[in-house]
Amino acid sequence: MSATDSVDDLVQDSGLEAAPGEGPSGLVGMEEAAEAEAEAPADERATFLTEARTADREHGGSAVEEHAESSAAADEEENEAGELHELDTIREDTTMEKAEEAADVAAENADEAEADEAVDGEAAAAATEAPPPAESSKSRPSSRRSSKPPPGSAGRVRRERTIESLLDNDELWDTDLEDELPEEGHAADLHDTTGRSLYRTTCERLGAVPVKYFLKHLTDTRLIMRHHGLGPVGTRAIARPLAINLTITELDLTGNWMEPEGGRAIAKMLEENSYITHLWLADNKLCDEGAAQICRVLQTNSASVTHLSLAGNEIGDQAADSLFDLLANNRTLVSLNLSRNCLGGEAAARLGAGLGINDYLEELDLSGNRISGPGAVELAQGIRESFRLKKCNLAWNGFAEEGGRALADMLKANQALQELNIEGNRLNGNAAVAIGNAVAGNEILLELRMGNNFLYTAELLQVVKLIVASETTPLTFLSFKDIPVDYEFVKTVEQQMRRTTRDFQCEHGPVLRAGNTRDELAKPAIDIRSPIVLLREHILINDFRFVERLAAMDAQGNGTVSLEQFAAVMDEMKIPYYRSQLSDLVAKLDKLGDGSIYYADFMPPERPRRESAMIRSRGAMT
Repeated sequence: MSATDSVDDLVQDSGLEAAPGEGPSGLVGMEEAAEAEAEAPADERATFLTEARTADREHGGSAVEEHAESSAAADEEENEAGELHELDTIREDTTMEKAEEAADVAAENADEAEADEAVDGEAAAAATEAPPPAESSKSRPSSRRSSKPPPGSAGRVRRERTIESLLDNDELWDTDLEDELPEEGHAADLHDTTGRSLYRTTCERLGAVPVKYFLKHLTDTRLIMRHHGLGPVGTRAIARPLAINLTITELDLTGNWMEPEGGRAIAKMLEENSYITHLWLADNKLCDEGAAQICRVLQTNSASVTHLSLAGNEIGDQAADSLFDLLANNRTLVSLNLSRNCLGGEAAARLGAGLGINDYLEELDLSGNRISGPGAVELAQGIRESFRLKKCNLAWNGFAEEGGRALADMLKANQALQELNIEGNRLNGNAAVAIGNAVAGNEILLELRMGNNFLYTAELLQVVKLIVASETTPLTFLSFKDIPVDYEFVKTVEQQMRRTTRDFQCEHGPVLRAGNTRDELAKPAIDIRSPIVLLREHILINDFRFVERLAAMDAQGNGTVSLEQFAAVMDEMKIPYYRSQLSDLVAKLDKLGDGSIYYADFMPPERPRRESAMIRSRGAMT
């Protein structure tokens, strides 16, 4: 038999076919033959290799042997690379290493019979002919540990299943490693619910300097970070840990120059955090864009914020629609501060429309804006329709007479408002009197502030008389702060207060030496808090009957009276004073130290004084 015939017979036995158009030594489907050879039983592979080497030595046909050896080496390297990759993946942590060891033992035991047969077949082949070429220097890890070959494909499947079952075993995860984790670092990040580790990581990524105060107080219920200079980047850094924080309910970030970028970060944080109820974002230059983002996120039902301050953020009429949507859709907000912004007539009109349909807001601060004209009227109409709003601050706008009359109409119909501040709104006498009439018929309002308006004494007195004479209004505090008044006003207010049984207080500005008219406003005022100055100015402005009444009670004629006599004369002359001021009078007018009041200093300058003679006479008597 020729060498060619021997090779053809071997090819047929092993499942190989000659390529059409080529000689008997040409092979096709080399890769298919290699796979078939690898899947053949170990004894058949050994017989095939032995016969192939014999034919090659006799007839020089080395192609088959080279192909067989290269196929075996490739198979070994492929198995080695796959197994090394698998082992590297398994060794990523301690649990996987335990799974690998357990799986190796189980798989090797299961494949022991198959491995023994393979070893016997290769040993028989090696005994009959020369040893094969040396294997690659890269050997399998399992070959170094044992003389047994690695498990076959069936063993690998069982090994993978064993690994999966071991990973599902909870006992492998029950270790003491958690107790040994450091307080800081990557391992601590896994279970850090406070957000400290996340804050450090975020600062590093954004290039921001971590704020130690923020880290220290992350677990508090109230976090106050006013004027920390966070800026847009710093705000983004604190927003991420705040999104997962579970303890802070009151957050004050006033004066941190966030700008619209920081406003977007806070809005995104509020989408995740449902624990913050009080949020102060005043003086952060959020502008219309940043305010719109905050309003947008607070429209959802998941919002938890009940008190919100956006004061001093340069918010203008461009945010009018966002403010309307906030009032129309929010169900949690009870206090809203929009003071010291740039809201004009358009925003006021939209706010009025929102107030008319809002059933939850109880406090609204719009002081220090630019509300005037028709916008002021529409805002007043919205407050009129609100049955929940209890406290409203409209100070330092431009309501003027038109807006003032709209406020008067509001007070006639509103049955919820308890406190109203309309200071500094350019109200004139007509608007003030209209408001006084409305308050006289209102059954809810408790506090009214009308200071810093263009009002005179006669108009103020008319308002006071209307309110005091009313049996309907429960008003307890009326303020004309910084509006100068005269003694006539003070005396009248005291008389009116004696006629009412309720606890009513009236605040006013400085007391002038004369009346409160255009010509007299330029005169210097006096300090009504000083009882001596008050008494002296009253005597100068009115007459000297007070001194004459004191002299009539001075039986000894030495210029002194008792405290009781002094108080009785003040009541008789209707001089306004407070009982607490009498002790100051005694301390300053008791020159002899016996509790009596020396009144001679109040006598007119043209009358001859006998101060030294009376003191000497009093000393002789004692």
